[in-house]
Amino acid sequence: MKRLGILLLCTLPAAAQLEVFTVHGTEERPVSGLVAMGETATGEPLQSVIRVRNASDLLATITTLSVTGAGFTLESAPSLPKSILGKFSIDFYVRFRSATPVADARANLRINSLTVTFSAAAVAAPTLYLLESDGTRTLRTAGVPSVFSNTERGLRSSRTFLLENPHDSPVRAGDISVAGDSFVWNELLTGPMDLPPRSSRRLEITFQPTTSGLKTGTLAIDNRRYPLEGVALEPTPPKPSLSVSEETLKSGKQVRVAVRLSDVSRANATGRLRVDFTPSVTGPDDPGILFPATNSRTIPFLVRDGEPVGLFSGSRDTILQTGTTAGRLRLIAEVGGFLTEAEFVIDPAPVVAETVTVKRGIEIMEVTVKGFDNSRTPEQVSFRFFNRDGVEVPPGVLTSLIAEKFRTYYETTTVGGMFQMLAVFPASTTTISIAAAEIEFRNRYGISRTERLTF
Repeated sequence: MKRLGILLLCTLPAAAQLEVFTVHGTEERPVSGLVAMGETATGEPLQSVIRVRNASDLLATITTLSVTGAGFTLESAPSLPKSILGKFSIDFYVRFRSATPVADARANLRINSLTVTFSAAAVAAPTLYLLESDGTRTLRTAGVPSVFSNTERGLRSSRTFLLENPHDSPVRAGDISVAGDSFVWNELLTGPMDLPPRSSRRLEITFQPTTSGLKTGTLAIDNRRYPLEGVALEPTPPKPSLSVSEETLKSGKQVRVAVRLSDVSRANATGRLRVDFTPSVTGPDDPGILFPATNSRTIPFLVRDGEPVGLFSGSRDTILQTGTTAGRLRLIAEVGGFLTEAEFVIDPAPVVAETVTVKRGIEIMEVTVKGFDNSRTPEQVSFRFFNRDGVEVPPGVLTSLIAEKFRTYYETTTVGGMFQMLAVFPASTTTISIAAAEIEFRNRYGISRTERLTF
């Protein structure tokens, strides 16, 4: 029997192809054996962005990724094994840092079977530390911000830096400067600054903002830039107090209200003044209690740097209308987290007749009285009329009981204690001889009389 021979032909996939680049901004540069990283100061990092691309259409896997050489490390490197799809890439860093000077440091980067050589140098330079209040110190590297304490605008805070020469030979800081309109030296410093071996020099920088907000600056030592940051706060306004032009408030008045500050303000802030009212009588609220400038019970004010009072549209006080209802009035001012208030009692009072107008006919006279009763308790009104010679016109005093009519009126009115009353007087003869009148109101809290009104 003949044997049957079977030949199996297997097609093996082509190996995935890896390409290596350095990345500078948006530019890729192919790596061809040696990457010269350049020169840095001792203690300062120097790094290159490395991009590994799978140039094939097949899946590629990185199983080896390492760097060997004193001072060299990998940063943001992927965990292994790492697969890369066709035409895709990954990035990581090769970083160099040396605490001692070195003219030509070398390292080998291995990516699977690929090897790339890196070279770098470190030049002797002083090291910068930030001194904390407890005496500890924090190493500063170029590009890493040093943050100052939050400071009120117009005040200042300082931080202490330590410039140290850790080497056995002298080093020089050729150019030292501070930039930024809110950051200055505590003492005038000019370069160059020579530091003997194993010596140090304190640098005091002051943060003194003139406006609020985030402030930035830079401490420059030769070609190294150390960012400075601080937040300038708006000062807290002084504590407010309230001042009213009248010690005792009465209905039907306009008084001036001021917000005074415990000291001249260093702050710019917005505050609010409001009035609360609790009537001591039954019935609807009194809409006449308000600030005319806003036609409401609240009004804003400004606290400005250099002012001892709050400003209402540029004025140092504002008008409060006391309305026409008895009760308890409370003023509240709020600014900068402070709250202050003042309370006033508007006592019930006799009726106030503000205006009186007369309309005469041949055998009739109409008298219109506009006024208010802040207690809402009118009980009686009386009229006396006089001729041109000042003699009282018969039959003398004319009285009307008005309590029930006013009670009904005040149950529904929306104008506080205000009223308008029309009194009609029929006459048996002409009223042309009547030339004056006196009006008297009586309510629960007393009697009020008008002067003799001529017409």
